[in-house]
Amino acid sequence: MIARFLFIALFVESLAGCASGWPQDSTEDRVVAAVLRDVIADEPRWGTPVICAPGRTDPSGTLLGLARSGATFEVSVCSDLTGDPTDSFRAVTRSTGARAYIVFWNEVAQRESQKYEVQAGFNCGPTCGKLYQYRVGKSEGVWRVLGKVLLSVS
Repeated sequence: MIARFLFIALFVESLAGCASGWPQDSTEDRVVAAVLRDVIADEPRWGTPVICAPGRTDPSGTLLGLARSGATFEVSVCSDLTGDPTDSFRAVTRSTGARAYIVFWNEVAQRESQKYEVQAGFNCGPTCGKLYQYRVGKSEGVWRVLGKVLLSVS
């Protein structure tokens, strides 16, 4: 009898998880998305932003959705990146053939309760790109960039 109630409780809990859109985004997803949106907003002239997770992989669908939220233009993923056949120093997207640049992040470190540091930037060619150190915190229930410092330019 106890086993039956335990099963029912677990079943109901699993249904609640499904109803809430499982899997849910993590704090790290929200922090990284705030940073990626900032990088993308600052560098629109390089073409279509292509988000590459560490290891040059595609970001999770959850993170991609958060990074795309509020964007008024296409944001692509790393696996859509290819070389431009007419210019070996340029990248384009496979799906559209539009000029592209890589947006990435390297490290996420929690410094205080609800305060993080993230290294992120973009690469638009062999000698084109920037790397920043971001400070991100939660303000009025939303993760926001609190500040950034330019670490390198190429």
